[in-house]
Amino acid sequence: AIDKGVKDYRSVIVTTDDVKYKYPFRTDSYATKQDQHVFNLGYHKDKITKCTLKFKLKGSMNFKDLAVYSQPMDKYEDAVKARKEDILENINIHNNTITGKVDLDKDKMLLIALPYQGGWTAYVDGKEVPIYRANYQYMGLNLTKGKHDVKLHFQIAGLKKAFMITGGGLLVFLLIIVFNFVRKRRKK
Repeated sequence: AIDKGVKDYRSVIVTTDDVKYKYPFRTDSYATKQDQHVFNLGYHKDKITKCTLKFKLKGSMNFKDLAVYSQPMDKYEDAVKARKEDILENINIHNNTITGKVDLDKDKMLLIALPYQGGWTAYVDGKEVPIYRANYQYMGLNLTKGKHDVKLHFQIAGLKKAFMITGGGLLVFLLIIVFNFVRKRRKK
């Protein structure tokens, strides 16, 4: 976790022997509430023995924890095949809504390769369900065995309140104009 009090850090450079990866991030991720970051250094035929994180600015950062994971590639094709089973089908994307259908042979988590962030609401078979963080950065829905209709809807957090405040402000503004107009007419 990045110390939210330190706002100067905007990017980190992650390197191994043959990969250099620059990752820009916001330490004040107010919109997404993101406090975890994943750096994918890709596929390597040989084992990686060194990984360097280099921050562009001097200073200090506090980490709750730091972990490095390496996945063996000998069963990669089997893993890809398994992940292609029980996928969301008949996907329809319209405005801020995504819908689709899935048929599961057993209880599973449906991984949705969209960033886990505030503003999303999920519905399964018409009922609102919780969205879980999956693989650090994606959304996941716990589903039971069987056929399901899935709907995801995105709305910027606070958007309704912003419209209500704006509408209220406009109403007050119009009332002031009308009040001043009526007051001036009465003086004449």
